[in-house]
Amino acid sequence: MSQQVQAGQGQWTGFHGALQRPQVVIALIIGYCGLNLLFRAAASPVIGIDDMFENVLVQELRAGYMLRQPPLYEWLLYLIQQLVGPTIWSFQILKYGLVCLTGVFFYALARRALRDSALAAVSTFSLVLFYQVGFNLHEGVTHTAVLMATVCATFLCFIRLVEAPGLWRAALLGVALGLGMLSKHSFWLVPVAMAFAVVSLRPWRERLPWDLLPLAILIGAVVYAPYLLWTFEAKQSLLSNSLNVMVVGEQQSHLLRAAQGVGRLSVSLLGFSMPFLVLWALFFLTGGLATRERVEGNRSLSPLAQLIGRYIFVAIVITGLGVLLSGATYIKERHMHPILLLLPIYAFALVEFRGYSEKRLWWFMAVIAAVISLVFLIRLPDFIAPDRTICGSKCRVAKPYPALAKKLLEWDPSVAEGTLISLDSYLGGNLRAAFPEARLVIREFRPTTPGRASCFVVWEQGDGQQLRSLAQAAKDERFTAAMGVTASEVLSSGYFKVAWPHLWLPTGHRVTNWAAYRIEPTNALCQ
Repeated sequence: MSQQVQAGQGQWTGFHGALQRPQVVIALIIGYCGLNLLFRAAASPVIGIDDMFENVLVQELRAGYMLRQPPLYEWLLYLIQQLVGPTIWSFQILKYGLVCLTGVFFYALARRALRDSALAAVSTFSLVLFYQVGFNLHEGVTHTAVLMATVCATFLCFIRLVEAPGLWRAALLGVALGLGMLSKHSFWLVPVAMAFAVVSLRPWRERLPWDLLPLAILIGAVVYAPYLLWTFEAKQSLLSNSLNVMVVGEQQSHLLRAAQGVGRLSVSLLGFSMPFLVLWALFFLTGGLATRERVEGNRSLSPLAQLIGRYIFVAIVITGLGVLLSGATYIKERHMHPILLLLPIYAFALVEFRGYSEKRLWWFMAVIAAVISLVFLIRLPDFIAPDRTICGSKCRVAKPYPALAKKLLEWDPSVAEGTLISLDSYLGGNLRAAFPEARLVIREFRPTTPGRASCFVVWEQGDGQQLRSLAQAAKDERFTAAMGVTASEVLSSGYFKVAWPHLWLPTGHRVTNWAAYRIEPTNALCQ
């Protein structure tokens, strides 16, 4: 068939027609998030990367927890844990709930930016072709999940305010801005880059409801205020703290650090875009793949597509200038979400502009489905076959923390409600999952609640024959306060050899050794 079909006229049926139905797209988004949630929560109860630290922090609800990250993620996690407890389910419900919101908000933006609603759907599904979203997000993402949702929510609230100005829509934009600032510090780039992008485009500049923006800014400031006041009480500067994190290698000249920073920014921008950018160019900017039906291009990009493209450009420029001025060198792919998260919308706006074939859309969707399936297959061995050949030395998602918890409980039942001092945060987070009524202390966090009648120090001794004493483990983990426990303060001790699970290797193919001391609850560590 060589029939030409004008974009957005709704003449497609079958696959292409299904993608034009919002209920189908939203159902696929929910299905993707639901399957990943169930897969991870059912595969292992072990609390993994980053989550384990958060599991210790949210023993208490605080206005702030650390200068390095704002507290919105912790607040949400605390609320969820009041319902389901400090288990793997709380983290998965929060993570994939946020991913689902990100997908729905992103899709709503794409529908406004792309005249062809099928392309809007495909651009939304394309998010999984970013490595940081489609793979890395499943293990080791906390605050970034909140950031993704608030970036999309802020754009959507802004567009709705411009479409139909009103007090309620200005208020919603303010709430989105405030929540975004509470998600990650890098969110500040979003309103700044958006402001420059809007001002630089005459159609947007002329439609902007200037009189309502002060209300949105005021509400955003009110939402952000609790954390900002906490930082003042902490008597530390967010800016100086951020620079301390981002600027490393201060012994080098500023010029050299700036050059390194720009180079790392360029690599990170390119790396974050992979493999989406390569696949998109292969399918929609090159020849091959015979045409069955073709959608003709539009004469121009939509105003929203132009704004998103300008926003991405401005965000890159602002970030580059910030690197040059500060000499920041700690720049990673995982920091690029505020800049490039909306890239698929702009990329498919270009596809809509030049036209495309339905067959190419078919193949592109097949690749997306294959990538999703491949990610499931890649992740599975870590849970069912955690040996060094498959997942290396750590294999943290399958480490036998639940079996250790059972042995600790058999050794001393009071461990379930005592103060537990863990020398590393992985152990601490998983002990809290096993003993939700206990009081957990790690090097980075000590609850304000009073000490308990019983107190324990727990540490990993290692997998091999060279076992670590408490003093050596405390030194290795930089928990120097634990080195002061004297022999006279040790009331009892336990040593635990715990076997790892494996689908086909025999029990004992791999073991990890832990130790625990019950110490005097009057020790400063226990307070």
